[in-house]
Amino acid sequence: MAPDALLASSRHADWLIVDEAAAIPGPLLEKLVRRFPRVLLTTTVQGYEGTGRGFLLKFCGRFAGLQRYSLSAPVRWAAGCPLERVVASALLFDDTLLDRRPEGEVHLTSLTSATWESRPALAASVYELLCAAHYRTSPLDLRRMMDAPGQQFAVAEANPVIAGALWLVEEGGLSPELSRAVWAGFRRPRGNLVAQSLAAHGGCPLAATLRGRRVTRIAVHPHRQREGIGQALIRSASGEDYLSVSFGYTDELWRFWQQCGFVLVRMGSHREASSGCYTAMALLAQSDAGRLLCEQAQQRLKRDARVLSAWNGEKIPVEDEWEATLNHDDWLELAGFAFAHRAFSTSVAALTRLLLTVDMPLPALRGKMEGKTEDVGRKALLAKLRSETAQAIESLDYPRCQQLKEDILQWQFFQ
Repeated sequence: MAPDALLASSRHADWLIVDEAAAIPGPLLEKLVRRFPRVLLTTTVQGYEGTGRGFLLKFCGRFAGLQRYSLSAPVRWAAGCPLERVVASALLFDDTLLDRRPEGEVHLTSLTSATWESRPALAASVYELLCAAHYRTSPLDLRRMMDAPGQQFAVAEANPVIAGALWLVEEGGLSPELSRAVWAGFRRPRGNLVAQSLAAHGGCPLAATLRGRRVTRIAVHPHRQREGIGQALIRSASGEDYLSVSFGYTDELWRFWQQCGFVLVRMGSHREASSGCYTAMALLAQSDAGRLLCEQAQQRLKRDARVLSAWNGEKIPVEDEWEATLNHDDWLELAGFAFAHRAFSTSVAALTRLLLTVDMPLPALRGKMEGKTEDVGRKALLAKLRSETAQAIESLDYPRCQQLKEDILQWQFFQ
Protein backbone atom coordinates (compact mmCIF):
# COMPACT_ATOMS: atom_id res chain seq x y z
CA MET A 1 0.00 0.00 0.00
CA ALA A 2 1.09 3.54 -0.63
CA PRO A 3 2.09 5.21 2.68
CA ASP A 4 -0.41 8.07 2.39
CA ALA A 5 -3.20 5.65 1.43
CA LEU A 6 -2.42 3.50 4.47
CA LEU A 7 -2.55 6.55 6.75
CA ALA A 8 -5.88 7.62 5.26
CA SER A 9 -7.37 4.15 5.75
CA SER A 10 -8.72 2.63 8.97
CA ARG A 11 -6.70 -0.57 8.65
CA HIS A 12 -5.15 -2.16 11.72
CA ALA A 13 -2.58 -4.94 11.98
CA ASP A 14 -0.16 -6.50 14.42
CA TRP A 15 2.81 -5.65 12.22
CA LEU A 16 3.77 -2.89 9.79
CA ILE A 17 6.62 -3.84 7.44
CA VAL A 18 8.23 -1.04 5.40
CA ASP A 19 10.78 -1.75 2.68
CA GLU A 20 13.34 0.97 1.88
CA ALA A 21 11.96 3.01 4.75
CA ALA A 22 14.48 5.84 4.29
CA ALA A 23 12.88 6.68 0.94
CA ILE A 24 9.69 7.81 2.72
CA PRO A 25 9.55 11.37 4.15
CA GLY A 26 10.35 11.34 7.87
CA PRO A 27 7.13 13.00 9.16
CA LEU A 28 4.98 10.58 7.14
CA LEU A 29 6.98 7.55 8.28
CA GLU A 30 6.79 8.69 11.92
CA LYS A 31 2.97 8.81 11.74
CA LEU A 32 2.95 5.28 10.34
CA VAL A 33 5.33 3.96 12.98
CA ARG A 34 3.29 5.40 15.86
CA ARG A 35 0.07 3.90 14.51
CA PHE A 36 1.07 0.20 14.65
CA PRO A 37 2.11 -1.84 17.73
CA ARG A 38 5.06 -3.58 16.00
CA VAL A 39 7.12 -2.21 13.12
CA LEU A 40 9.89 -3.65 10.97
CA LEU A 41 11.79 -1.09 8.88
CA THR A 42 14.25 -2.35 6.28
CA THR A 43 16.45 0.04 4.35
CA THR A 44 19.85 0.56 2.76
CA VAL A 45 22.01 2.92 4.80
CA GLN A 46 25.39 2.75 3.07
CA GLY A 47 26.18 4.03 -0.39
CA TYR A 48 24.17 6.24 -2.72
CA GLU A 49 21.34 3.73 -2.93
CA GLY A 50 20.56 4.62 0.67
CA THR A 51 20.85 7.73 2.75
CA GLY A 52 24.21 7.51 4.46
CA ARG A 53 23.71 7.39 8.21
CA GLY A 54 21.12 10.17 8.08
CA PHE A 55 18.18 7.80 8.49
CA LEU A 56 19.72 6.07 11.52
CA LEU A 57 20.88 9.30 13.14
CA LYS A 58 17.88 11.55 12.51
CA PHE A 59 14.90 9.22 12.32
CA CYS A 60 15.71 6.09 14.30
CA GLY A 61 17.49 8.07 17.00
CA ARG A 62 14.18 9.44 18.33
CA PHE A 63 12.75 6.02 19.28
CA ALA A 64 13.57 4.32 22.57
CA GLY A 65 13.90 0.55 22.66
CA LEU A 66 14.84 0.26 18.99
CA GLN A 67 16.34 -3.10 18.00
CA ARG A 68 18.75 -2.87 15.08
CA TYR A 69 20.06 -5.64 12.82
CA SER A 70 22.64 -5.20 10.06
CA LEU A 71 23.35 -7.31 7.00
CA SER A 72 27.07 -7.31 6.28
CA ALA A 73 27.42 -10.30 3.94
CA PRO A 74 27.14 -9.14 0.31
CA VAL A 75 24.17 -10.50 -1.64
CA ARG A 76 24.78 -9.16 -5.16
CA TRP A 77 28.50 -9.92 -5.45
CA ALA A 78 31.12 -12.17 -3.93
CA ALA A 79 32.81 -11.16 -0.68
CA GLY A 80 36.05 -9.30 -1.43
CA CYS A 81 35.02 -8.46 -5.01
CA PRO A 82 37.83 -6.22 -6.43
CA LEU A 83 35.41 -4.22 -8.60
CA GLU A 84 33.27 -3.46 -5.55
CA ARG A 85 36.36 -2.20 -3.71
CA VAL A 86 37.27 0.09 -6.61
CA VAL A 87 33.73 1.55 -6.77
CA ALA A 88 33.52 2.00 -2.99
CA SER A 89 36.90 3.77 -2.97
CA ALA A 90 36.13 6.02 -5.94
CA LEU A 91 32.72 7.12 -4.62
CA LEU A 92 33.75 7.37 -0.94
CA PHE A 93 31.30 4.82 0.46
CA ASP A 94 33.26 4.58 3.71
CA ASP A 95 31.15 5.82 6.64
CA THR A 96 33.24 4.53 9.55
CA LEU A 97 34.16 8.12 10.45
CA LEU A 98 31.02 8.29 12.61
CA ASP A 99 32.19 5.32 14.65
CA ARG A 100 35.30 7.19 15.83
CA ARG A 101 35.02 9.92 18.47
CA PRO A 102 36.63 13.33 17.85
CA GLU A 103 38.64 14.20 20.96
CA GLY A 104 39.99 17.39 22.47
CA GLU A 105 39.81 21.02 21.47
CA VAL A 106 38.26 21.98 18.14
CA HIS A 107 40.02 24.27 15.65
CA LEU A 108 38.14 25.93 12.79
CA THR A 109 39.76 25.89 9.35
CA SER A 110 38.61 27.30 6.00
CA LEU A 111 39.00 25.12 2.92
CA THR A 112 38.52 25.40 -0.83
CA SER A 113 38.08 22.81 -3.57
CA ALA A 114 41.89 22.81 -3.96
CA THR A 115 42.04 20.86 -0.67
CA TRP A 116 41.33 17.72 -2.71
CA GLU A 117 44.86 18.11 -4.08
CA SER A 118 46.68 19.47 -1.03
CA ARG A 119 44.94 17.46 1.76
CA PRO A 120 42.83 14.74 0.09
CA ALA A 121 42.24 12.78 3.32
CA LEU A 122 40.78 15.86 5.03
CA ALA A 123 38.58 16.69 2.03
CA ALA A 124 37.30 13.11 1.94
CA SER A 125 36.50 13.27 5.67
CA VAL A 126 34.48 16.46 5.12
CA TYR A 127 32.49 14.81 2.37
CA GLU A 128 31.94 11.62 4.36
CA LEU A 129 30.61 13.54 7.37
CA LEU A 130 28.29 15.71 5.27
CA CYS A 131 27.12 12.67 3.30
CA ALA A 132 26.51 10.54 6.41
CA ALA A 133 24.46 13.23 8.15
CA HIS A 134 22.04 13.96 5.30
CA TYR A 135 19.18 12.01 3.80
CA ARG A 136 19.77 12.57 0.11
CA THR A 137 23.21 12.31 -1.51
CA SER A 138 24.28 11.37 -5.03
CA PRO A 139 27.62 11.08 -6.85
CA LEU A 140 26.83 14.49 -8.35
CA ASP A 141 27.33 16.01 -4.88
CA LEU A 142 30.86 14.60 -4.79
CA ARG A 143 31.56 16.01 -8.25
CA ARG A 144 30.23 19.44 -7.23
CA MET A 145 32.37 19.49 -4.11
CA MET A 146 35.46 18.71 -6.16
CA ASP A 147 35.13 21.15 -9.05
CA ALA A 148 32.08 23.43 -8.92
CA PRO A 149 32.98 27.16 -8.80
CA GLY A 150 32.05 29.55 -6.00
CA GLN A 151 32.35 27.18 -3.04
CA GLN A 152 33.69 27.59 0.47
CA PHE A 153 34.13 25.05 3.27
CA ALA A 154 34.73 25.37 6.99
CA VAL A 155 35.90 22.46 9.12
CA ALA A 156 35.99 21.92 12.88
CA GLU A 157 39.18 19.85 13.18
CA ALA A 158 39.82 17.57 16.16
CA ASN A 159 41.68 14.34 16.84
CA PRO A 160 41.55 11.78 15.38
CA VAL A 161 38.64 12.81 13.11
CA ILE A 162 36.83 16.05 12.25
CA ALA A 163 34.06 17.22 14.56
CA GLY A 164 32.03 19.29 12.08
CA ALA A 165 31.86 20.65 8.56
CA LEU A 166 30.09 23.44 6.66
CA TRP A 167 29.57 23.70 2.89
CA LEU A 168 28.72 27.08 1.35
CA VAL A 169 27.98 28.09 -2.24
CA GLU A 170 28.04 31.62 -3.67
CA GLU A 171 24.76 33.00 -5.00
CA GLY A 172 23.31 36.23 -6.35
CA GLY A 173 25.06 39.01 -8.19
CA LEU A 174 22.56 38.92 -11.08
CA SER A 175 22.26 42.03 -13.22
CA PRO A 176 19.33 44.34 -12.36
CA GLU A 177 17.68 43.47 -15.69
CA LEU A 178 17.91 39.70 -15.09
CA SER A 179 16.78 40.05 -11.46
CA ARG A 180 13.66 41.94 -12.56
CA ALA A 181 12.97 39.28 -15.22
CA VAL A 182 13.24 36.58 -12.53
CA TRP A 183 10.83 38.52 -10.29
CA ALA A 184 8.28 38.79 -13.12
CA GLY A 185 8.61 35.10 -14.00
CA PHE A 186 10.05 35.72 -17.46
CA ARG A 187 13.32 33.95 -16.63
CA ARG A 188 14.49 31.11 -14.36
CA PRO A 189 18.26 30.72 -14.94
CA ARG A 190 19.83 27.64 -13.37
CA GLY A 191 21.41 27.86 -9.93
CA ASN A 192 21.11 30.60 -7.30
CA LEU A 193 18.42 28.75 -5.32
CA VAL A 194 17.80 31.29 -2.54
CA ALA A 195 18.82 34.38 -4.53
CA GLN A 196 16.27 33.57 -7.23
CA SER A 197 13.61 32.71 -4.66
CA LEU A 198 14.10 36.06 -2.94
CA ALA A 199 13.21 37.70 -6.26
CA ALA A 200 10.66 35.22 -7.62
CA HIS A 201 8.72 34.83 -4.35
CA GLY A 202 9.63 38.05 -2.54
CA GLY A 203 8.58 41.61 -3.03
CA CYS A 204 11.85 43.12 -4.26
CA PRO A 205 12.59 42.83 -8.01
CA LEU A 206 16.27 43.62 -7.36
CA ALA A 207 16.77 41.06 -4.57
CA ALA A 208 18.88 38.74 -6.76
CA THR A 209 21.41 41.51 -7.43
CA LEU A 210 22.75 41.14 -3.88
CA ARG A 211 25.51 38.61 -3.24
CA GLY A 212 25.38 35.96 -0.58
CA ARG A 213 26.51 32.49 0.39
CA ARG A 214 24.02 29.67 0.91
CA VAL A 215 24.56 26.98 3.52
CA THR A 216 24.08 23.92 1.35
CA ARG A 217 25.07 21.45 4.09
CA ILE A 218 26.22 21.52 7.68
CA ALA A 219 26.96 18.58 9.98
CA VAL A 220 28.42 17.97 13.43
CA HIS A 221 29.76 14.58 14.48
CA PRO A 222 27.13 12.75 16.61
CA HIS A 223 29.59 12.45 19.53
CA ARG A 224 30.22 16.23 19.62
CA GLN A 225 26.74 17.65 19.13
CA ARG A 226 25.14 20.25 21.45
CA GLU A 227 28.54 21.85 22.15
CA GLY A 228 28.00 24.92 19.95
CA ILE A 229 30.23 23.62 17.13
CA GLY A 230 27.53 24.17 14.49
CA GLN A 231 27.02 27.78 15.59
CA ALA A 232 30.78 28.34 15.61
CA LEU A 233 30.99 27.11 12.02
CA ILE A 234 28.26 29.54 10.98
CA ARG A 235 30.01 32.43 12.78
CA SER A 236 33.19 31.63 10.87
CA ALA A 237 31.39 32.02 7.53
CA SER A 238 30.78 35.23 5.64
CA GLY A 239 28.83 36.43 2.65
CA GLU A 240 29.11 39.78 0.92
CA ASP A 241 25.52 40.79 1.74
CA TYR A 242 24.00 37.79 3.56
CA LEU A 243 24.21 34.12 4.47
CA SER A 244 21.18 32.05 3.51
CA VAL A 245 19.75 28.61 4.12
CA SER A 246 16.90 26.60 2.61
CA PHE A 247 15.63 23.66 4.67
CA GLY A 248 12.65 21.39 5.29
CA TYR A 249 10.95 23.17 8.20
CA THR A 250 10.81 21.48 11.60
CA ASP A 251 10.69 23.23 14.97
CA GLU A 252 14.03 21.68 15.97
CA LEU A 253 15.83 22.79 12.84
CA TRP A 254 14.37 26.28 13.04
CA ARG A 255 15.55 26.64 16.67
CA PHE A 256 19.11 25.94 15.50
CA TRP A 257 19.00 28.55 12.73
CA GLN A 258 17.42 31.09 15.11
CA GLN A 259 20.25 30.51 17.58
CA CYS A 260 22.67 31.25 14.73
CA GLY A 261 20.95 34.63 14.18
CA PHE A 262 18.96 33.86 11.02
CA VAL A 263 15.53 35.38 10.37
CA LEU A 264 12.76 33.56 8.54
CA VAL A 265 11.88 35.20 5.21
CA ARG A 266 9.86 32.59 3.32
CA MET A 267 7.75 29.49 3.86
CA GLY A 268 6.94 27.37 0.81
CA SER A 269 3.42 26.51 -0.30
CA HIS A 270 3.96 22.77 -0.85
CA ARG A 271 5.57 19.98 1.14
CA GLU A 272 8.86 18.63 -0.20
CA ALA A 273 8.63 15.11 -1.57
CA SER A 274 11.95 14.16 0.07
CA SER A 275 11.32 15.49 3.59
CA GLY A 276 7.54 15.81 3.83
CA CYS A 277 8.10 19.32 5.21
CA TYR A 278 7.46 22.81 3.87
CA THR A 279 10.54 24.53 2.48
CA ALA A 280 11.69 27.39 4.70
CA MET A 281 14.25 30.04 3.78
CA ALA A 282 16.15 32.18 6.25
CA LEU A 283 18.77 34.94 6.02
CA LEU A 284 21.58 36.28 8.18
CA ALA A 285 22.49 39.82 7.12
CA GLN A 286 26.15 40.68 6.53
CA SER A 287 25.90 44.22 5.08
CA ASP A 288 23.59 47.24 5.20
CA ALA A 289 21.98 46.17 1.92
CA GLY A 290 21.59 42.66 3.31
CA ARG A 291 19.96 43.98 6.50
CA LEU A 292 17.49 46.04 4.47
CA LEU A 293 16.60 43.00 2.36
CA CYS A 294 16.13 40.85 5.50
CA GLU A 295 13.89 43.47 7.10
CA GLN A 296 11.76 43.88 3.98
CA ALA A 297 11.42 40.14 3.38
CA GLN A 298 10.54 39.35 6.99
CA GLN A 299 8.07 42.22 7.20
CA ARG A 300 6.36 40.91 4.08
CA LEU A 301 6.17 37.42 5.61
CA LYS A 302 4.66 38.79 8.85
CA ARG A 303 2.12 40.83 6.90
CA ASP A 304 1.12 37.81 4.80
CA ALA A 305 1.47 35.08 7.45
CA ARG A 306 -2.22 34.87 8.33
CA VAL A 307 -3.24 34.19 4.74
CA LEU A 308 -0.32 31.86 4.01
CA SER A 309 -0.96 29.82 7.18
CA ALA A 310 -4.63 29.43 6.28
CA TRP A 311 -3.74 28.47 2.73
CA ASN A 312 -1.09 25.89 3.74
CA GLY A 313 -2.77 24.61 6.89
CA GLU A 314 0.53 25.15 8.69
CA LYS A 315 1.32 27.85 11.25
CA ILE A 316 4.19 30.12 10.24
CA PRO A 317 6.43 30.97 13.25
CA VAL A 318 6.40 34.77 12.91
CA GLU A 319 4.30 37.53 14.46
CA ASP A 320 0.95 38.14 12.78
CA GLU A 321 1.05 41.70 11.40
CA TRP A 322 -1.86 41.40 8.99
CA GLU A 323 -3.07 44.51 7.16
CA ALA A 324 -6.17 44.58 4.98
CA THR A 325 -5.29 47.69 2.98
CA LEU A 326 -3.29 47.59 -0.24
CA ASN A 327 0.15 49.20 -0.18
CA HIS A 328 2.78 49.89 -2.85
CA ASP A 329 4.23 46.36 -2.64
CA ASP A 330 0.74 44.89 -3.12
CA TRP A 331 0.18 46.98 -6.25
CA LEU A 332 3.46 45.77 -7.71
CA GLU A 333 2.64 42.17 -6.77
CA LEU A 334 -0.84 42.35 -8.29
CA ALA A 335 0.46 43.87 -11.52
CA GLY A 336 3.12 41.14 -11.68
CA PHE A 337 0.42 38.49 -11.33
CA ALA A 338 -1.97 40.15 -13.79
CA PHE A 339 0.46 41.10 -16.55
CA ALA A 340 3.48 38.79 -16.10
CA HIS A 341 4.04 35.31 -14.66
CA ARG A 342 4.08 35.77 -10.88
CA ALA A 343 2.79 32.59 -9.19
CA PHE A 344 -0.63 32.49 -7.56
CA SER A 345 0.84 31.08 -4.33
CA THR A 346 3.24 34.05 -4.19
CA SER A 347 0.47 36.60 -4.79
CA VAL A 348 -2.28 35.01 -2.68
CA ALA A 349 -2.03 37.49 0.24
CA ALA A 350 -2.12 40.54 -2.06
CA LEU A 351 -5.04 38.97 -3.94
CA THR A 352 -6.87 38.46 -0.63
CA ARG A 353 -6.46 42.16 0.17
CA LEU A 354 -7.62 43.04 -3.34
CA LEU A 355 -10.86 41.09 -2.89
CA LEU A 356 -11.49 42.93 0.38
CA THR A 357 -10.97 46.26 -1.41
CA VAL A 358 -13.05 45.93 -4.60
CA ASP A 359 -16.79 45.36 -4.88
CA MET A 360 -16.81 43.26 -8.05
CA PRO A 361 -18.06 39.69 -8.72
CA LEU A 362 -14.67 38.24 -9.87
CA PRO A 363 -16.07 34.68 -9.77
CA ALA A 364 -12.84 32.84 -10.59
CA LEU A 365 -10.79 34.69 -7.97
CA ARG A 366 -13.41 34.49 -5.22
CA GLY A 367 -14.09 30.85 -6.03
CA LYS A 368 -10.37 30.01 -5.87
CA MET A 369 -10.05 31.70 -2.49
CA GLU A 370 -13.02 29.75 -1.17
CA GLY A 371 -11.59 26.47 -2.40
CA LYS A 372 -14.19 25.93 -5.10
CA THR A 373 -13.09 24.12 -8.25
CA GLU A 374 -14.07 25.23 -11.72
CA ASP A 375 -14.67 22.84 -14.59
CA VAL A 376 -11.77 24.23 -16.65
CA GLY A 377 -8.17 23.25 -17.17
CA ARG A 378 -5.38 24.57 -14.98
CA LYS A 379 -3.99 26.91 -17.64
CA ALA A 380 -7.44 28.24 -18.49
CA LEU A 381 -8.20 28.88 -14.81
CA LEU A 382 -4.89 30.71 -14.30
CA ALA A 383 -5.61 32.88 -17.33
CA LYS A 384 -9.03 33.78 -15.86
CA LEU A 385 -7.45 34.60 -12.49
CA ARG A 386 -4.92 36.93 -14.14
CA SER A 387 -7.63 38.56 -16.28
CA GLU A 388 -9.91 39.22 -13.29
CA THR A 389 -6.99 40.63 -11.31
CA ALA A 390 -6.24 43.05 -14.16
CA GLN A 391 -9.90 44.15 -14.27
CA ALA A 392 -9.94 44.72 -10.50
CA ILE A 393 -6.80 46.87 -10.28
CA GLU A 394 -7.82 48.83 -13.40
CA SER A 395 -11.09 49.69 -11.64
CA LEU A 396 -9.19 51.02 -8.62
CA ASP A 397 -6.65 53.23 -10.43
CA TYR A 398 -6.44 52.91 -14.20
CA PRO A 399 -3.43 55.23 -14.83
CA ARG A 400 -1.38 53.57 -12.07
CA CYS A 401 -2.30 50.13 -13.38
CA GLN A 402 -1.29 50.98 -16.95
CA GLN A 403 2.04 52.44 -15.84
CA LEU A 404 2.87 49.31 -13.83
CA LYS A 405 1.85 47.12 -16.75
CA GLU A 406 4.09 49.05 -19.14
CA ASP A 407 7.05 48.89 -16.73
CA ILE A 408 6.71 45.18 -15.99
CA LEU A 409 6.28 44.12 -19.59
CA GLN A 410 9.56 45.87 -20.40
CA TRP A 411 11.34 43.59 -17.90
CA GLN A 412 11.12 40.64 -20.29
CA PHE A 413 13.61 42.41 -22.59
CA PHE A 414 17.16 42.42 -21.25
CA GLN A 415 20.71 41.69 -22.30
